[in-house]
Amino acid sequence: MSHVFNINKLEEGMIVADAIRDPKSNATLLTAGVPLTAGYIDILKRRGIEEVAVNLTDKEKSIYELDHNVISTVDPVVMKQAQEAIKKIDGKKPLNDQTVRETMASAYKIVDSVLLDSKFTYRLTDYKLHKEPSEHAVRVAVFAAAVAKKI
Repeated sequence: MSHVFNINKLEEGMIVADAIRDPKSNATLLTAGVPLTAGYIDILKRRGIEEVAVNLTDKEKSIYELDHNVISTVDPVVMKQAQEAIKKIDGKKPLNDQTVRETMASAYKIVDSVLLDSKFTYRLTDYKLHKEPSEHAVRVAVFAAAVAKKI
């Protein structure tokens, strides 16, 4: 059974489940059964591929399927927007008004999602699968809003 992963969540060694085609030329980039390498993942990103179906071992399936049917309180699109806004805050260049606005808009959406939902749900495997600092920051924000709602 294959699972679809965001391109940024792929790991070296995962096995491609279905042939991956270039969205512009329709040429085959990778065939089914090929193990992913860092180089292949980079090529797929540069070609605009956003998701890849991979075959998982039984052990991997148990990890990834644990709560895959959970529908999170905060929409994944909102979480991705927040992550992208946070990535722009890298400490290398001064903050600009647009970055601050994007970050605050995402934060408000997260808080609204948590406050307006009567039952807070979250995919705990995200802690295992998503390790970028921006993803951690968004998880902290989500849980902070949930805790604040209960106080």
